[in-house]
Amino acid sequence: MYFDLKIKSSFSLLVSIVLLNSFTRLHAMEIRIDTSGTKRNISLFGSFQYGSVMRTNDFMKGQNSLNEPVKPYRAAVAGISVQTTGNELWEQLYNYPSYGVGFYKPVFPNAPYLGNPFAFYGVVSFPMRRTPLATYSFDMGFGIAFNWRSHREDRYNIALGSSESIIFMPSFSAERRIADKLMLSLGAGFAHFPMAR
Repeated sequence: MYFDLKIKSSFSLLVSIVLLNSFTRLHAMEIRIDTSGTKRNISLFGSFQYGSVMRTNDFMKGQNSLNEPVKPYRAAVAGISVQTTGNELWEQLYNYPSYGVGFYKPVFPNAPYLGNPFAFYGVVSFPMRRTPLATYSFDMGFGIAFNWRSHREDRYNIALGSSESIIFMPSFSAERRIADKLMLSLGAGFAHFPMAR
């Protein structure tokens, strides 16, 4: 399950997304559990996320063109990552992290007035504990989101000041190998798009 926690900050909140349900990640090549080799492993990953939006202002609570609060949320994620092998000192100090890039596509089915956003982001996964069967990690993603429908296009939209924003995605995950080149990942985290006007 993919649960989300919200950390309050002094920044203005636009859309803070709480990801609640199923979060799976499929890997195309072997990675993360055996890092004793010298060859860097490249993997492809994909996931589906489902959850709800934290309604942090009147616009998100229902003072919008549909007079309805923003409720469900879904996202598709795809990317590529590289597993470090410990050839560099920093790789050993951070417990052999992996890093990569991804594409993030959120969908707000009952809120077409938010636009049709998508994002490109970089991600680093820091393993906190490794066992023969699983790896428990802290993942941090950061990138740029595009194609929001801003206040300039919708006078009701007090949440979105621009059609672009940053995306910040911290999460925790547990990965388990289920086949030779396939892993299942479950996690908890959130996606945050700070961009108030």
